[in-house]
Amino acid sequence: MLTLVLLLSVVAAMNIDLDIQTTLTTEKASWTLELSRTWDVLGPFPIHAREQHFLSPSFPINISEPLDLEKTYPSAYADNGTVGWSTAEASAEGNLAISFPDIRWSELRATEGWSALQHHAVLHTTLTAYPPIGVTNTAPPRLILQLIQGAYVTILDSKFDSLEAPKTIPPTQDIKLTIDIEAVTPNVHLEPSQNVICDFIDGHAFGDALGVGLHSVGGWWTVLSAKAENFSLELTRKVVLAPSQSRIVPLRVLQTAEYPDSTLNITLVVASNEGREIEVAVTLAVNQLTSDAAFIFASHFAAGVPMIFTAISPISESSGPPILALHGAGVDIVSNSFWAEALPRQQDRWIVAPSGRTAWGLDWHGPSALEAWACVDSLVSILRSSKPSMALEYGTPVLLLGHSNGGQGSWYLASRFPDRVIGVIPQAAYIKSQAYVPLTMSRSAHFIDPAVRAILETSLTPDDNDLFLSNLVDTPILALHGGADDNVPVWHSRETLSVLKTWDSGVNATFREDPGMPHWYPDIMINDRVQSFIDQVFSSQSRAPPNTFTLTVAIPTESGSLHGFTIECLTTPGRLARLTVHVSANGQLQVSSTNVQRFSIASGKWNLSTIVIDNSPLLHIAPDLVTATFERLNRKSWKLADAIEGAGPQPSGRMQSFLTSKAPYHLLVLDGSNTQHLSLALRIAHDLNTYHRLDSEIHVGPTDIAQEGNILVIAHTSDPRLAELLRDQRTPFKIENKHLALREAVFDEPGLGILFLHPHPQDPKGQMLFLLCTDDAGLERAGKLFPIRTGVTVPDWLVISSRADQMGAGGIIGAGVYGNNWSYNDVASWLY
Repeated sequence: MLTLVLLLSVVAAMNIDLDIQTTLTTEKASWTLELSRTWDVLGPFPIHAREQHFLSPSFPINISEPLDLEKTYPSAYADNGTVGWSTAEASAEGNLAISFPDIRWSELRATEGWSALQHHAVLHTTLTAYPPIGVTNTAPPRLILQLIQGAYVTILDSKFDSLEAPKTIPPTQDIKLTIDIEAVTPNVHLEPSQNVICDFIDGHAFGDALGVGLHSVGGWWTVLSAKAENFSLELTRKVVLAPSQSRIVPLRVLQTAEYPDSTLNITLVVASNEGREIEVAVTLAVNQLTSDAAFIFASHFAAGVPMIFTAISPISESSGPPILALHGAGVDIVSNSFWAEALPRQQDRWIVAPSGRTAWGLDWHGPSALEAWACVDSLVSILRSSKPSMALEYGTPVLLLGHSNGGQGSWYLASRFPDRVIGVIPQAAYIKSQAYVPLTMSRSAHFIDPAVRAILETSLTPDDNDLFLSNLVDTPILALHGGADDNVPVWHSRETLSVLKTWDSGVNATFREDPGMPHWYPDIMINDRVQSFIDQVFSSQSRAPPNTFTLTVAIPTESGSLHGFTIECLTTPGRLARLTVHVSANGQLQVSSTNVQRFSIASGKWNLSTIVIDNSPLLHIAPDLVTATFERLNRKSWKLADAIEGAGPQPSGRMQSFLTSKAPYHLLVLDGSNTQHLSLALRIAHDLNTYHRLDSEIHVGPTDIAQEGNILVIAHTSDPRLAELLRDQRTPFKIENKHLALREAVFDEPGLGILFLHPHPQDPKGQMLFLLCTDDAGLERAGKLFPIRTGVTVPDWLVISSRADQMGAGGIIGAGVYGNNWSYNDVASWLY
């Protein structure tokens, strides 16, 4: 008998119910599982929405010590300032409701708003695995756990368990946990939920991509080839699966003849590391359409994964700019027709509804933003080949529309890429994440040096929509919001319009508040008011730029141009950059800059015979220059520069940029014998695929670095192979006496987790991310800070100590944003 302890870390969202589903008794591979229906509950503790990436998931418990059910812990939420353990019993069906009725939630919310409902709790129960009867010395089973709405789950040996151990009022925690046993065999099987297939229109695929989900049950497997019955396709690249890894096998459609069948039969040939080849057969259901309003389209996007989106055709033919429609959080545009049916089909305009990579995505930032633009370009491609009369131009501008998180995404895309947007309809939109659920209940804030907090918050700057509204002063906007919205309070839209009008009181922006209406109501999009705005935007001629406008940028590689002006490099990364342009009566351009090192102008839009930058005139600019690039010489002096000067992107300003890669990720585990390092690589690969449909390949031991695709390196700081990778010292990090060092600091104490970005060795537009540790505990601390979602405050580099388990970000001993050319940035760096 193998007795284990399950420790579950959860963070409450809003008013939701808790439903824990468990496999109480199940049998696989002759083992039997029994999960206790009695759960011990500890909490609640104040926490802000992203703080568990810094705190120990078991906070305030130290799981290296025996658990004590009699012990109490400080909590500001309880009347007496302390909380202890209680018990909750699951029903026979496994349902369990967790809440804390003794906490005065209404009073907390009255003073702290929604941030008061963000709380942390720890749940504990016992899992027992029984071996086959009469069998001895059998290997322990491999467990399959599925956790929904929980943050972390830990399995402990029962020797640490000495535990003895809320009833139903909001807020409650909604969790689903299932556990089963997986029979470990050297095999692969299909993962149908990962399949990607487009609609077929008159027997032809509406797209150029297919995808087949595969899972390695055991062993390393390589997909060698693919073929289909009566249909032409090819494997786009070799795909290697690590043990327990799932990947989407990308296939390119090479169709030349009509395919009328309702299923598509594909055979994959895969080989094990030992050379054994097997065939895996898959049948994809084909949705054959003759004509319809909405089509599912599939194409190859970033990181090599086939992705799908919905395209809603116009009633009549058109080749004009389309509408780009961004769904709200958790909306699945593939299995549910809700979003497509909610959009106002147009007489003569296509509507493109991207997936955002997944139903949740990255809040339409980073790879989700790039995918949205790629969907528009993919529609251009398919229309040019299948419907030439309706073909669009590459780089065509769009009218942006979105609801809830998609409304926020509309503000984001429009203000970061203003020249690609001709109008915006944000609906029920929040301003930014830390305004939606404030961070006021932060535990870290009680311990962190204010200078460190400022550096961490530079990671949020690129996502703060209110800081970039200067870019939209001449863009037509219709903002809509229900007056009784209890999800995104209506003040978000009111405040956003207020900030926009502070930049220019005469902006073409209208706010419409529907009294008494909730977060979503059926006619929020399909009504005369919305259609009239759409018609006006599409009927307008191209707008001349205003006499004065300001371009605001935080990360140049994540921003586009405004009226042909593009900021390419900042003087001090980590700070905002702005260009204010004034066009005088005689047409002369007068430009003033803040924190701008280099910018360019699309000359076709402007007369550049004379331009004045920071009161310094630049004369004799060639009239036939397509793009004029200007480089700062000193505080107020500029020169006309060659476009190739300073080639390569500026360091990002935050670690989240690692999630943007033009090819599959490469996860490099330097020490192939370290199972914990390999486990972390597998977990990160799983998260990239699950939350963003980003593909990754795992490499163990020394290997040639890929030419394309961002690279994650997982290693101990004492690994001699690490010194080889850092030998060129392209960043301030280096190896000294077998220890990692940065300037005068040497990182050699136990428990450290270290993350830093690094230039890609071959791709000037790619990145490496080093995830390092001084021991196993440090590895887990670093792993939690891998930037898998928005709102995690991790700049270009960060070093975290064991103190973070109890103090959150107060346990940081170093953090910073690189300067230009990956240099140490004194202004935006901090070392203990």
